[in-house]
Amino acid sequence: MKQRALSDGLEPSQPEVTTARANSNDSARPPVSEQIVSRMKRACSRPNLQRALTIGRLVIDGVYDGDLALWRKKSAKSRAFRELASRTDLPLSSAELYRCAAIYELVTRTDARNRWPRLSVSQLRLVIGLEPQEQCALLERAHERGWSVTRMNQEVRAARMRSPERRGRPPLHPVLKALQAMARALPEAVAWNESLDGLADLDPDELQQLAELLSFVRAFCDWVCAGLARANAERACEFDSYSSTKVPEFVCAR
Repeated sequence: MKQRALSDGLEPSQPEVTTARANSNDSARPPVSEQIVSRMKRACSRPNLQRALTIGRLVIDGVYDGDLALWRKKSAKSRAFRELASRTDLPLSSAELYRCAAIYELVTRTDARNRWPRLSVSQLRLVIGLEPQEQCALLERAHERGWSVTRMNQEVRAARMRSPERRGRPPLHPVLKALQAMARALPEAVAWNESLDGLADLDPDELQQLAELLSFVRAFCDWVCAGLARANAERACEFDSYSSTKVPEFVCAR
């Protein structure tokens, strides 16, 4: 299906609000209203472009009081944003909400519908995360030269390769990386449903080594749990119990 151009069916954009608000404390900000959530649900059935821009504007209005400067500063780190994304009655993931808000911000900041009316929402989405100057340069060339989405994707990938410090996700925290490696290695070493009777056949030195390793792993996990509890308290959000023995999904998907 042919992508809709920016000039098709775009609702009037709202003026950008840049005035700092006295009540900018994220912890004091009330949850997003049910009216805005209801409007987001209705917007899900709209064509791609209208859907992205309408939901994006509702995110900015409902979470950031219509302040695009606040969105650029906090992005998806806002507590209200996380609470919105966690709603089970909203058929939108955190990534989708972020993408819609980013597209709306881009269109509003660059006046995209007037400057590049032939570009599709898919082409706009590709430049999310690039520097503003790079975004405009790529969108300008795509519009002038009639690039397809495939060609646009190739050019954006090349631009990201030229800016390695901006490429991809930030490095994993070393603690998270270590635990992921442990979670992958354990099922490969031994099946959890196997009997532990064979431990009785270990010699005393091996039993001592096993006990020392378990003590080290237990101390490491206690240290990580304490840090996670502090992070949980600082971010003032709820997480599931960490005592669950459920195997992480990324391990099952190996």
